[in-house]
Amino acid sequence: MTTIVEHRDTNGRYVVVGTGFGQTFREKTDFLGFKNTTWDKVGVVCVSDADGTLKWFDGSELRLVSVDGQSPERILRPQDAVEER
Repeated sequence: MTTIVEHRDTNGRYVVVGTGFGQTFREKTDFLGFKNTTWDKVGVVCVSDADGTLKWFDGSELRLVSVDGQSPERILRPQDAVEER
């Protein structure tokens, strides 16, 4: 199954390779000098460009273009596709 996505800011198109979670680590010192550590999970998508270079993006940065050559609209509204024929 081939899934194509488009980056919302650059309009670059990519093939989805997989998904997962990334983690970010933040450490702040409070007014008493104690360190406060925070871990955040972020949903990320691994994609490949035309050269095979792998990149990771936050899922909210991407827009689904097609799955196996079909638009999301056609997949999610099959009754409309049948009426068009």
